[in-house]
Amino acid sequence: MSYIIEPVTLPEAAKRFDAIVDEFPEEVILKYFRFDHINSPYALMSVGFSEAAHAVVTMTPRCAERTVALRKLLEGRDAAIRAAAERLMQEVVTGHLP
Repeated sequence: MSYIIEPVTLPEAAKRFDAIVDEFPEEVILKYFRFDHINSPYALMSVGFSEAAHAVVTMTPRCAERTVALRKLLEGRDAAIRAAAERLMQEVVTGHLP
């Protein structure tokens, strides 16, 4: 089974992610990997984390370590979005990227 991420539009990615959530209803944390409420540049970054979460739930048994893996992925996604927002704020303040 291969998990190569193929380029898709945000609506296609959101539809695919909805199918993942439906496929694993017991994995409540998956709902936090949604990205349709995030502004476009950040949503694009979030898609990769959602795909990684799908790989985790598909390839591992449901256990404490899987939950930890999903939580760390979620933390990583949130940190990546904050870092991207920081870069944007610096650009606005200084007029150029650092």
